Amino acid sequence: MCCCPVKEWTVFQVGFLPGIPTVDQTVGVAGVKAGLPLSDGKAVVLGVDASFFGSGASRVAGAQISSAATWAERVKGLQLAPVTVADRCDGLQFGVVNVAKTGAVQIGLVNYIADSPLPWMILCNVYFGSKEAGK
Repeated sequence: MCCCPVKEWTVFQVGFLPGIPTVDQTVGVAGVKAGLPLSDGKAVVLGVDASFFGSGASRVAGAQISSAATWAERVKGLQLAPVTVADRCDGLQFGVVNVAKTGAVQIGLVNYIADSPLPWMILCNVYFGSKEAGK
């Protein structure tokens, strides 16, 4: 999961706005990352990334939860918010609108997986392959 060269880790981290505090960008979290009101960063989260308005991370293994939106490059676990976005979600995206480039199980009103043979689905969408994997 962790391909990023994270040298420092913490068990609890609080984010306020994108880039505030700056440790959001470099210090990995093995525990809970809380956004009051937002969390964002390039570091890895192993555990829970939760916020009031938006949770963002490079990679998440665990759960990413927000009352508005979640976004990540790679998720292994759960994304739960009205709007969920991931490059790849090896797990479940549960929201009103769910978006992934490749690989996801999505439950929501509008579901989109870009690499899927049937990218747009209502209520449920599942796809684990990718166009590159077949070449």
